[in-house]
Amino acid sequence: MRTLMVMVAMMVAAAIAVEETDIQLDGMVTGKDGLAVGNARVALKNHPSLVVYTDANGGFTLSGSAEESGQEDSLVVIARGYRTALVGITSYEQGDLDIVLNASHQWIPSGPLDYRGSMVKIEAAGHDFEMGQPCDTVRGLVWDMPTSDVEQPVHTVEFTYDFWMDTVEVQQKEYDSLMRLTYGSSYSRPTWNVSNGMGDKWAAYSIEWGSAALFCNARSKYEGLPDTAYSYSGIAGRVGVLCTLQNVAVDLHANAYRLPTEAEWEYACRAGSTSDYYWGKSIDDYGDDASVAEIDSYAIWSNNSFSLGKGTVIRSGFGGDSSYYGTHETGKRKPNAYGLYDMAGNLSEWCNDWYDYYSWGVAVDPAGPSPENPTALTRVLRGGNWSNDLSYLRSTERQFDGADYQFLFCGFRTASSGLTNRVRKTGAPVWSRIPSVYLSAGILHCDNAAGCNVGIFTMQGRNVFSTTTENNRFQASINKVGRGTYFVRVTGKQNLTGVIHVVE
Repeated sequence: MRTLMVMVAMMVAAAIAVEETDIQLDGMVTGKDGLAVGNARVALKNHPSLVVYTDANGGFTLSGSAEESGQEDSLVVIARGYRTALVGITSYEQGDLDIVLNASHQWIPSGPLDYRGSMVKIEAAGHDFEMGQPCDTVRGLVWDMPTSDVEQPVHTVEFTYDFWMDTVEVQQKEYDSLMRLTYGSSYSRPTWNVSNGMGDKWAAYSIEWGSAALFCNARSKYEGLPDTAYSYSGIAGRVGVLCTLQNVAVDLHANAYRLPTEAEWEYACRAGSTSDYYWGKSIDDYGDDASVAEIDSYAIWSNNSFSLGKGTVIRSGFGGDSSYYGTHETGKRKPNAYGLYDMAGNLSEWCNDWYDYYSWGVAVDPAGPSPENPTALTRVLRGGNWSNDLSYLRSTERQFDGADYQFLFCGFRTASSGLTNRVRKTGAPVWSRIPSVYLSAGILHCDNAAGCNVGIFTMQGRNVFSTTTENNRFQASINKVGRGTYFVRVTGKQNLTGVIHVVE
């Protein structure tokens, strides 16, 4: 009986044995200009574990053996600054392959950035970038499984539109006041606390995807925009606490605020860079104390937050005390080249997309998957957070959780691709008391305010316009102040603060 069992086992093993094929591929990688592309990554689509890098002259030899898949295969060629190439092969033994790469075309700012209220314009129309990470083991293997394969495959994203994005993560005062104003008794404030970061300008955390989407709608209504981006049939749970939007849909190009798509987020985070981090460094560049100081200058992460423990409290007045353990005040680290702060660290930021693996090839204006059963899937988070180590701060880093997931590390910023045309400004009086301040056709009118200081500030407190009135019928053009909601402050005869909505 034992002999029979051994014979059967041998027969089964022979039946499932997989044939291997020898691989011997060599060639040259150049750019459209004919110059050699060194350090380009060359791999096989169906056998991604076989990898080789081109030498200084652009040459490569890819050799080895792999299981025969019986499918057509392609070489995948990835090089920083170039579009990913998929080059079909006719066999696994070919020589003198001539591979020509096309340059990527990300937006590189050459002049002042275009701000509108709390947002900055991201020029993307006619531009492209390479989305994703070629290495599936950035953090090694866990239980013999790759740790960064969710960032694959690297693929080209092309945009046909520009968009706007908040320069900082949505702050606690802005979030709480607007949600309370819009949803009233249906809303509960997240359980923010001093130990994990608390203050008017601290990033709003413990926000689930549904409440983030509802904030976008609330902000659109508050600023008098004609549209809201999100529609839904109902709300499960409580607004602000474990809230889920039922049958939710989004109009990505509505004249309204929304969460950024994942492609928009990574393009904006990279800000024209092709390295792991938007400040031009790669993960292999780090290891000494000096480099840690560089990371600290750009990001709130475990080194300058989580690892400090619940220690020293920052005393900054009522409602503003906080500790270094947790999220920090927004906009205090260096921005990227697009003027965006905290894209690495502080909070993991919700994107609009449902989660799934990427697809090969070229994606034009990708909006993520459209699942038949979306409740069975998860939403994407980007950017790493204050508890993460360096590997999670990369521009390609992806995380994902259920849309009703609410924890200390989750926050967001808003975006819009419906605010691309500059508009004339109109509005009702800010107040009718003396002095009076009102808007009309892009002109700020200040009556009975001679000698007063007048300032316009974003909701985050950034001054975008200031002047001293010269007479009691003072007028000033504010055409450079973009659409949005602002505070107007007048100091002098009496101190007054009001809110204006700059709309069409």
